Amino acid sequence: MLRSLEQHPIRASGMLGSRTAGDTDGGHMTEGGEFDPEHFFDRFTRFLETSETGRPGKRRERFNGRYLALIHGNRDLIRGARVLDLASHDGRWSFAALKSGAASVTGIEHKPGLVTKSHENMEFYDLPRSSYEFVLGDMFERLDDLGQFDVVFCFGVFYHVNDHMLLLSKIARRNPATLIMDTNVSQIAARVIELDYEAVGGTKLVGQPSKAALDAMFESFGWTHEYFAWQESGLCGPHNLSDYWSKRRVTAVVNCRSREH
Repeated sequence: MLRSLEQHPIRASGMLGSRTAGDTDGGHMTEGGEFDPEHFFDRFTRFLETSETGRPGKRRERFNGRYLALIHGNRDLIRGARVLDLASHDGRWSFAALKSGAASVTGIEHKPGLVTKSHENMEFYDLPRSSYEFVLGDMFERLDDLGQFDVVFCFGVFYHVNDHMLLLSKIARRNPATLIMDTNVSQIAARVIELDYEAVGGTKLVGQPSKAALDAMFESFGWTHEYFAWQESGLCGPHNLSDYWSKRRVTAVVNCRSREH
């Protein structure tokens, strides 16, 4: 099943990532003083500088498009929720969750420098210190130290591990209502996990699951899920967010309480 944005589809070009003369860090605000969701990272530009992923010239467009699909499209699930952000990087999605009304966020990140950046970013935008926490360490080890959460973000990390079922099991123990999964997927049609070394000459073996394998893993926990309809959203195309356009990357919203009903 496919999930789409509630609002009218946004054009893939000419809107996202555009910036007119005179725009500043305070630009793209609505009349009520809130941010324009189509230009979230035009309003909060610090994350364009602190990110260590993606090409700098493409970050604005990519981050804005992903914000609409991952955060804004799920704002009703996020509002009032205790959010766990796996591989939280510089805290951009934790921050976005709080700006969308999350009660609190906890990020797990294994790079000390990125944990420092996360705290600095939250302080820069003057968020209450009691609303966020960033935990340094391996998520496989640190997950068991944490309490319960309502929503779990698993963005851009599932294809960097090789024990996918263990990770899902640890997530399940946090008893979330919702898991939002955003991951690269193997293009093999069968239920497989395609193994490779993470980098040329590297020694860490990681696995990229096929979409069919994702389906099987979610279903093994009794969870139901919907995929975001990237191709119909107007957010991506052959030249922007092309990994979503070509279906090499997918986003799923997983109902982790399905078995209870």
